[in-house]
Amino acid sequence: KQKSHFLSSSSIVLLASAVSFDPCFSDILATWSVGAATLALVPRAVLFAGNALLPALDTLRVTHILTTPTLWSLQENHNRKGDDGKVSLLSALQVIALGGEPIPRHLVQRWARHKHPNH
Repeated sequence: KQKSHFLSSSSIVLLASAVSFDPCFSDILATWSVGAATLALVPRAVLFAGNALLPALDTLRVTHILTTPTLWSLQENHNRKGDDGKVSLLSALQVIALGGEPIPRHLVQRWARHKHPNH
């Protein structure tokens, strides 16, 4: 995961999966294995509270989020504004790693980076 998710010692990874979900442990180990990377946690209520997750990503300066398509889809229903009315820019976010279930095409189309044909 370190290589495929481009983790580095300056990464801040939000652990969005439940600790009872087996892949959670590889997410934790991958983060810790790169040295000084930070594993960020938020209360489960924030993850599922609609407008709360995107502002939390900004506040924590999260660079990587590892989650399910279902959880990330919840963010699609919001206009990226927090309770304070400010637009969440997700300026630090570098990687959205989705897994654990099929990824709907609309999520790929909206969030995937498209590589230049010569790369």
